[in-house]
Amino acid sequence: ATSKVPFEDFFFMYIKDEIDSFTNIAGNLFPFLAKYNLINPYKTNAINNKELYDSVRVFLSQSEDDQSVYKKILNSNKFNSEDVLRDTVALLFAGFETTSHGITSMLYFLTKNLH
Repeated sequence: ATSKVPFEDFFFMYIKDEIDSFTNIAGNLFPFLAKYNLINPYKTNAINNKELYDSVRVFLSQSEDDQSVYKKILNSNKFNSEDVLRDTVALLFAGFETTSHGITSMLYFLTKNLH
């Protein structure tokens, strides 16, 4: 059974499980346990990955903004929706800290150098 949790809580649990998967002794000694998601945290990660991708897929498909970056990329016909979905999730998780730092730094330097 799955339960709904706030995104922030999900994010930190997701990252913790990903880190735990690298240090899991059983999964490292017996790689098939990890490959086929037979034990935790691999089993939990597989479920969480599916839920995450399904949620982001639904969110993006419901967008009515034809000027959004997502729609413009899709309408370019250079990438399929699954490629864009994977990149969106990667930016969501990998880019949040660096993006916020970059924007904050840019705003700081712009206010310091108004000319």
